[in-house]
Amino acid sequence: MKFLKTICFLVIASLFLLLSCKKDFLDAKYDKRKNVPSTVKDYQALLDNASVLNAGQPIMGEYAGDDYEILFPRWQNLTNLYKYTYFWSDELEVINDEFVDWTEGFRKIYIANVVLDGLSSLNQNKVNVAERNDFDNAKGGALFYRGSCYYQLAQEFCKQYEPQLAEADLGLPIRLTSDLNIHVDRSTLSATYKQMLDDLQTAAVLLPATVSVKTRPSKAAVYAMLAKVYLQMGDYANSFKYADSCLNLQHELQDLNELNLTASFPFTMFNKEVIFHATLYSSAGMTQSNALVSEELYQQYENDDLRKIAYFKTSGDRYTFKGSFAGSAILFGGITTAELFLIRAESNVRLKNIAAGKADLLNVLTNRYRNNNIVLGLDNQQQLLAKIKEERRKELVFRGIRWSDIRRYNIFDKDNIKIIRNLNGQAFELKPMDKRFVFPFPKAAIDLGGYENN
Repeated sequence: MKFLKTICFLVIASLFLLLSCKKDFLDAKYDKRKNVPSTVKDYQALLDNASVLNAGQPIMGEYAGDDYEILFPRWQNLTNLYKYTYFWSDELEVINDEFVDWTEGFRKIYIANVVLDGLSSLNQNKVNVAERNDFDNAKGGALFYRGSCYYQLAQEFCKQYEPQLAEADLGLPIRLTSDLNIHVDRSTLSATYKQMLDDLQTAAVLLPATVSVKTRPSKAAVYAMLAKVYLQMGDYANSFKYADSCLNLQHELQDLNELNLTASFPFTMFNKEVIFHATLYSSAGMTQSNALVSEELYQQYENDDLRKIAYFKTSGDRYTFKGSFAGSAILFGGITTAELFLIRAESNVRLKNIAAGKADLLNVLTNRYRNNNIVLGLDNQQQLLAKIKEERRKELVFRGIRWSDIRRYNIFDKDNIKIIRNLNGQAFELKPMDKRFVFPFPKAAIDLGGYENN
């Protein structure tokens, strides 16, 4: 396909973008006049490259989180980036390793900007009625990817959002053009979140309600992302609003009683719970042979909780994860209806709509327990909120979500969650308000972009 060459060029260009803006790169032998997208169909083809835009979701937060451990002999075989991320080492500030989460995120943002710039350059008078929906889909899709990527990057490279501090806290470099020659400074955290919300809210107007191809964004997926962003911001009225809007469009849950739970991978790709399909970056430390499920987490699953069988398999005297919604050993990083029910449940409980929040939680758990038999005797707001937090961790394990949850719980709820590592007899601790809950910018970005580091 002729656009594969274009995609390859965009990948190289976007990686270059993260390091410098030297004009001589643009004078390389690649002939930009050939294979350059010029129609709505061309730009949609760029967005349909799922191996780029739906893969490589951030993994560093998962490495740094508390749902698993890596034994020392296995840890020794990791690259420096993941060795140091595992115990939050200050060496992350000086190593020359590529920060894949950074490069993958900005690569997607760059491709989205290429599409948006290209679409804006088209003569609108020549976009006929038949193409209008395709135009809107492409524009909405690009905005969805850009807004989602800024959200994901902010969870790792910015502080947890706090309304009273967001105007002063540092955000991300907000790049809204594909022009590689334009230098962009770090924005405020407030501006970073405003941009992701603007992108997603515009995308919601343009995209269809649902899609048959779950690697493509939809209105339901946009509403889901908006719910996730607002939840992270502590804006529970809006997280409820958008979770509810999403579930009005897509709300099916998978009854685990209907699955072969002893299968190597019980969940199929694109199953009925999936709103938007994506996968985390594939990395050696997160494979079944290396990542051992936290014993403390595993013990939280009751014997009648079918996730205990569907999600985990034995590995010696420990357990590893097999419950990816990617239907393979690759970790799922997309969005499901179960996550949205839990967002709506949490939002309702925080807004003191106890009965509604309890009903959503019960709906999820009924589809997770043996014979659909589960009784929730919780009516106290704080007890129910604690239960929802527990179920978020158990339901959304190994999906790149726990790190963000710990950050917001420690800020908004003062949960004082700390993470402890033991490596070769040495203990490491990440305390609740530790500055290492924010990863440093990559050294190359600091050196060549001149950014102030975290």
